Amino acid sequence: MRVLVVDDDPDNVLILSIALRREGYEVVSTTNGLEALDLAKKAAPDLVILDILMPGHDGIEVGMLLKNDIATSQIPIIFLTALKSPHDRDDVLSVGPSANTVIGKPIDSRELFGAIRQVIRRAA
Repeated sequence: MRVLVVDDDPDNVLILSIALRREGYEVVSTTNGLEALDLAKKAAPDLVILDILMPGHDGIEVGMLLKNDIATSQIPIIFLTALKSPHDRDDVLSVGPSANTVIGKPIDSRELFGAIRQVIRRAA
């Protein structure tokens, strides 16, 4: 399974990438929302893990662009956020039905891998 990791913090990208590779996932990554759109088309990931708070194109915008593009519309998204309010999480859910997983930061690896397993089950 190929996972695209998108976070503007290079340390977060590195930590997530290492954890995912240890679990046997293939990882492609970027720290830029626009590059994420291009990588999603070129690398054809099975899942996108996408930070919400990023400069330029934030995670909500990138998620909506992914969902509105026929080439990437079926890729499930797990959003990462430091946002805590229910209103902020509602913004994430507005991206669409396959973008219904939101994980708070700091990331709990059990929660992350549990969410990945759920996404895999839903896609099967």
